Amino acid sequence: MVEFIICDDDKRFLEKVVNVVNKIMLKKDFEYSISKFDDYDSKFIKYLSKKENPRIYILDIETPSRSGINVGKVIRKDDIESPIIYLTGHEELGNLLLRKDINFMSFINKFEGFENRLNKGIENSLNSLGKKKFLEIKDKKVCYRFSLNNILYITRDSVERKTLIHTEGNVHSVNKSLTDIANL
Repeated sequence: MVEFIICDDDKRFLEKVVNVVNKIMLKKDFEYSISKFDDYDSKFIKYLSKKENPRIYILDIETPSRSGINVGKVIRKDDIESPIIYLTGHEELGNLLLRKDINFMSFINKFEGFENRLNKGIENSLNSLGKKKFLEIKDKKVCYRFSLNNILYITRDSVERKTLIHTEGNVHSVNKSLTDIANL
């Protein structure tokens, strides 16, 4: 599963971004989720610590309470793998962003070819996730993707005859044998 974390204080624009993500992901054959925020408030910051799946961040640079650039620094303290796509109406902030050494995927102006550039940024982000170390399991036409860093252990439920993948805070059940998973 890929988790999209989207934050933009303009609710209409936030929905545009969600629509672009849905349009792209409906063509893919793996599971995804979208978490939407309209500010970098305490709820958002708390959510950052609950990383269980590979993430793609799509962040507005300016919100009422914080800068997306500062939030990028917070993300990078614990998560150096997840792609970050920045959205802004202020093209001049690009140079500032480059100086902050945050390692982001894309910097997109909201008013110049936004949808095409966001499509490309998301596709590039998905490709970069595919090059990282993940356990990917196809089960009934659904593709599950777990970061190897987040898997605590894998066991077999002999009663339900399923393999259980234990991550922090969750147990995922798949219809594969331990041997099948070991051979991936």
